[in-house]
Amino acid sequence: YLMVGLGLSTILLNYLLIPLYGIEGAAITQVIIVLILNTTNSAIVKLKYGFSPFTSKTVYVPVMIGIIYAISLFIPSTRYPLLNIIINSIVSISLFGTMLLVTNTSEDISLLFKQLIKRAKK
Repeated sequence: YLMVGLGLSTILLNYLLIPLYGIEGAAITQVIIVLILNTTNSAIVKLKYGFSPFTSKTVYVPVMIGIIYAISLFIPSTRYPLLNIIINSIVSISLFGTMLLVTNTSEDISLLFKQLIKRAKK
């Protein structure tokens, strides 16, 4: 029933938002539907299995993404679109990785990083 409801909601939201916002309306619809789906799936996991797939540190991730986006606005552009993509990707990945390690948001990533450091020292 969930998927049918989301499918009908997608059609309705697209019908309402695309005439108002164009392609951005379709993107807004997609964000709303994915948020509903993920929230519902998380609630089902919590109710059925008794644990949450998220921690209190999960909130840090959207904040980090917002900070990285704000920083990326100040990166000067070149005349070469591919070079712009490469530079922005390197900066974004470096900042995000550093932020993840500093805040210890993901224990798995922190553990992997520590293991890589140990291997590099051998």
